[in-house]
Amino acid sequence: MKLTQFWRNGQPALGLWTDRGILDVAAEATRKGCTVPGTMAAALPLGGEALNRLLKPLLEDVYAWRQTATQKGCLISSVFVKAATVWCGGLLLL
Repeated sequence: MKLTQFWRNGQPALGLWTDRGILDVAAEATRKGCTVPGTMAAALPLGGEALNRLLKPLLEDVYAWRQTATQKGCLISSVFVKAATVWCGGLLLL
């Protein structure tokens, strides 16, 4: 699973980077009645296993796709949060 951040309304938002595009985690979770971390800062402390359990169900029957990273309109956030992790192009690989 690949996590990324993108800008939504001037704030960094958590996304899942997929072959189909970037899933807006918060929007899809709201649509499905789930509670998930909305930012990378909130997601990182949970660890990879917990994040996989929380976020994987969001990839089923998806509605809240952002535009793909190559299309205009989805600006990947280079915001660094308090983490001792090396980032590559705004992606954190789990």
